[in-house]
Amino acid sequence: MKKIHIFLSIILFLLLVSCSKSQVDAEFKYLDENQVEQVYYIKKTEDPEQVRQLVDILKKQKADSNFNGIHLKLKSNLEGQVMVDTPEKRSIDLGYNLNIDAITNFKKYQLDGTIILDGYTNTESPSLTLKTKDQFTGTVLNDDAFLYMTGDLKTGNTQIKVKHKLNIQSFTDQYKAMIISSLDVLKYYKLSEFIPNMNNLVDLYEVTIVDTTKDTFTLRLNISNDLIFPDENITMKLPVEVIISCNSLLPIGINLLLDEFISKALQNEYIDKYLSNKVVVNQAKGSVSIEMNYGYFTIEGLTEKDKQEYKEYK
Repeated sequence: MKKIHIFLSIILFLLLVSCSKSQVDAEFKYLDENQVEQVYYIKKTEDPEQVRQLVDILKKQKADSNFNGIHLKLKSNLEGQVMVDTPEKRSIDLGYNLNIDAITNFKKYQLDGTIILDGYTNTESPSLTLKTKDQFTGTVLNDDAFLYMTGDLKTGNTQIKVKHKLNIQSFTDQYKAMIISSLDVLKYYKLSEFIPNMNNLVDLYEVTIVDTTKDTFTLRLNISNDLIFPDENITMKLPVEVIISCNSLLPIGINLLLDEFISKALQNEYIDKYLSNKVVVNQAKGSVSIEMNYGYFTIEGLTEKDKQEYKEYK
């Protein structure tokens, strides 16, 4: 009995300690107009005035430009359970995961990445049961003229391998100079010059500060989905969380919360597919998380001999 009392006391102590932890304010250090170092403590808040106060300080600062590229890791998932009332009822269960791991070198205008997609779609009705499993792994590289892609797609027992190159010359002509010079923009311009109308964005995107650590703060923005998914015929706002480093003033993480968007997208998809307005989405989950690390990266491009092995995709 004594051992039980000791065990319960330890559990109670741990609960009290965990509950007593308060929000840690982010510490942002900067030089004021007199070149004197100041410390601004960023707190979690939904007050637009406090967010504007932070923006007034940030817009006078410069972001860190001591890097030549980004190591980006993207993870996304989608889950859904749908009921469709056609002449016979159908239940549809699906789930997909997408992972991208890529590095960029802005100064060299280079990209090197891998893509992994896996998922399933199961459809059941009194007259038909169909189960589909999909897997895709691929790589991408580029030069000025082409995006080089290799891929291995498996759908059920069918396997397809591709080795194609996509002409990106028009994109290069339009954007290469801007991409290469983007780091110089960070180096020589303040945030207000790089991101105009920063104060107006607070109201436009209903910006709040939803989390802080000593070295980071997280902004939540409500962004119209047509800016992120322009091809979807859905009108709504998506909550987007951006984690910003106090040291570099660069985003180091982005999270999109997509449950409501996925629900509407699935409903539209199956209304169009089965020509039935009786579509009920019982479950819908979706999220995208992006992690970004900044540094100096060297990318080994393809040799001219290797490039000849890729067939141009028309």
